[in-house]
Amino acid sequence: MREAEKRTPARRKVESLSRRTVATRTKASDIRRRDLMDAGERTFVQQGFAATTIEDITHKAGVAKGTFYLYFDSKEALLAALRDRFIEGSRGRIEALATRVPATDWAGRLDAWVEGGIRYYLDHVKLHDVLFHTGQQGHGSKAQNAAVLELAELIRAGSAARAWRVESSELVSVFLFYALHGMVDHIVGNRRSDHEAAIRLSQRIVRNAIGLPPQAGSRRVLSRS
Repeated sequence: MREAEKRTPARRKVESLSRRTVATRTKASDIRRRDLMDAGERTFVQQGFAATTIEDITHKAGVAKGTFYLYFDSKEALLAALRDRFIEGSRGRIEALATRVPATDWAGRLDAWVEGGIRYYLDHVKLHDVLFHTGQQGHGSKAQNAAVLELAELIRAGSAARAWRVESSELVSVFLFYALHGMVDHIVGNRRSDHEAAIRLSQRIVRNAIGLPPQAGSRRVLSRS
């Protein structure tokens, strides 16, 4: 008799409950990690990274201190995870805008990258500052930033399509990313800055830097189109 035929209804019920229990625990684990990240994010913004303790985070998350170490080795590890999540959020904003232009509109896709990155930063200035202006991130290759890697791929693909011509997709992506970062810092520091005008100007500057003619594609602020 096959194994499946040997299982009694009671045994099958136990196995089903066991599978559901495992699934529930897995879901709960994901939620608990997210709750710790959310609590850490709020506390870092409110108190600053240095002043925040692990006890502060676990208290806000409603879990025991020992639970923290099931998901993160240290406060610094949590900070690194939050940085990754921030970058993913920015990439998501860029992708949402990029879907509004044809895949072959390379100038439009570049505009989407500029606008999406700026808007996400402006929407989360305090969070960005506490995440990326805290601690020493080292002097490793800046091209390993996920946002820079994605931009490099866009530039590489545009070059292959002959939308523009650059000598090094990697170096150009690093240059554009950190130049734009400085531009956004300037926008934030100038309270009278017109954000929409700043986005359009940033798009023109990036187009010029990569060698696109001003009339290429359909330049626009995508969130308002």
